[in-house]
Amino acid sequence: MKCETAKENILLASYGELPDEYAIPLEQHLDECDDCRSELEALHELDQHLALLPVVEPSPNFLAQAR
Repeated sequence: MKCETAKENILLASYGELPDEYAIPLEQHLDECDDCRSELEALHELDQHLALLPVVEPSPNFLAQAR
């Protein structure tokens, strides 16, 4: 697997949308590639930081205007 494909698959995996047939090749690539493994770790770190922020709900007026 090339790094470009692996990075796309990392994003898909983070959203839970990576097809099962790509999971093992991605894991194998991550075992061998420091750059892609760093990309995955950075994404996990970002998710952890974002999880600490409060969720802001849009106002009903904004939702009505958006529709």
